[in-house]
Amino acid sequence: MRPRSGSGPEHLTQAFLPALERKCTEMTGQVSQGQPDELTGPVRLVWLFVPAFGLAIAVLALSRVEATFGSSLLFTVLNIVFQVAISLVVASLAAMSFLRNGSKPLLLLGCGTLALGLGSLFAPLLIGRLGFNAAVTVYDTAALLAGACYLLSSAGSLMNRPARRRPWGWPHLLAGYLTVVLLLLALLVAVRGNHWPTYFVEGTGSTALDTVVLYGAIALFALSAILLQLNLGRPRTSFRSWYSLALALIAVGLVGVSLQWKLGDPLNWVGRSAQYLGGVCMLIAVVLTARGSGQWLLSLETTLRASEERYRLIGEAIAYGVWATDAAGKATYISPSFCELVGKSFEEIRDFGWLDALVPEQREEVARLWLQSVDTGEPFEHEHHFVAADGEIRIVLARGSPVRNDAGRIVSWAGINLDIT
Repeated sequence: MRPRSGSGPEHLTQAFLPALERKCTEMTGQVSQGQPDELTGPVRLVWLFVPAFGLAIAVLALSRVEATFGSSLLFTVLNIVFQVAISLVVASLAAMSFLRNGSKPLLLLGCGTLALGLGSLFAPLLIGRLGFNAAVTVYDTAALLAGACYLLSSAGSLMNRPARRRPWGWPHLLAGYLTVVLLLLALLVAVRGNHWPTYFVEGTGSTALDTVVLYGAIALFALSAILLQLNLGRPRTSFRSWYSLALALIAVGLVGVSLQWKLGDPLNWVGRSAQYLGGVCMLIAVVLTARGSGQWLLSLETTLRASEERYRLIGEAIAYGVWATDAAGKATYISPSFCELVGKSFEEIRDFGWLDALVPEQREEVARLWLQSVDTGEPFEHEHHFVAADGEIRIVLARGSPVRNDAGRIVSWAGINLDIT
């Protein structure tokens, strides 16, 4: 029997569900951490520095200006202010955030930032003692290590995987950070004992090996920035926007460093300036995240997890069941009540697995109609005929609507299931 007028599906989805979701949002208190970027204009404006630095580097590389400016002391001070201090702050916050939610992408982000910070600290200290080659060797190798960690972090943040039963904690944090520290200390020992190949010759520039290392680091930083910019169904947050910009600026800065002839030449300064601005963008990313969430914690995946938590609370609060998908229509959350109805685990029905719970003759039609809604952005409504765990056919009315960001782009879908058998 269908629900009576006034208590039917339209009344529930248009009145009850939004009110309940607002209540769950208050309960989780996590929306602000994953809020869409409020400073779209400033981010886009600062992105203009990326091609600007690239153009300046190209012009200087072609003109080959060999005059030098500044000193090793100035180099040291600027490195400590704009790279070391900021990197160590971000690495510390990443560690705290990792211990809070066990996110592997955050651990990798922390490892990468720690490597970059330590490389920026050791490099200027080596100039007076071991020469410019030692400083270049340590910094460029540290940048390669940092880039690898950033790429793994960025790729991991885009993967929608269920939480581990045993979240990672202190042992994994110590293992990750100590590995970075020990690798860089081993590099220092090797460089000091002349057991490491030459990276830089004063007046000539980078060696072939250093070129490979530097451009490997550049590629890793650039790919990391691109991956962080990708939404893949997730609203873009201030942290992701500014941090990806920071990585892009560091990548461009490394290009300038790869073309330098001497310490303090124009290419060296332009390259370092781009990296210093990248450090400032890192700091902005942290400050905006703290301002939005009210606590000094970082997050690459908060938006998605907060959304799933709200849907989970809704699903547990009502017997009808709710669901959520990403922008491509793949299910990212389905309430436990529905899983119990069809006798399947979430892992079996996630993405498009729920189609297998339909009666065979309806699967193709439902898949076509659902993907049509995903493509057009039109609300979805259909009476599904599911095979219940007891073998009975249950008629479920599914209604879903797209969730859009401030720019009007669909970032996810949310809906409700009503048993109308």
